[in-house]
Amino acid sequence: MTMHVALLRAVNVGGRGKVGMADLRQLGVDLGFSEVKTFLQSGNLVFSGDPRPEAELELQLERAARDRLSLTTDVIVRTAKGWAAALARNPFPKEARNDPAHLVTVFLKGTPAYL
Repeated sequence: MTMHVALLRAVNVGGRGKVGMADLRQLGVDLGFSEVKTFLQSGNLVFSGDPRPEAELELQLERAARDRLSLTTDVIVRTAKGWAAALARNPFPKEARNDPAHLVTVFLKGTPAYL
């Protein structure tokens, strides 16, 4: 089993994309994931599942959220190992230790067109 982190874009922000975390957890269970957890009201989902391409999981979650929760949003999935690797490459480790609330990591679905 692989641990995954799914980030649902703009969920429960400013009245947009409202979804209950219990409903989101149940969606993950219904999709066959295990150890399904949410974080606060963020729309972020952590779950275990068979190793699969991130893009495949993103599409599955986007479709299920749309069809079952009436939620149209982008989903970005990374493995827990991929998340840890990104954090390990942080170019600002001192700032992260001293003021972690002001350090932001952004994950994209692909390479931006301008790179």
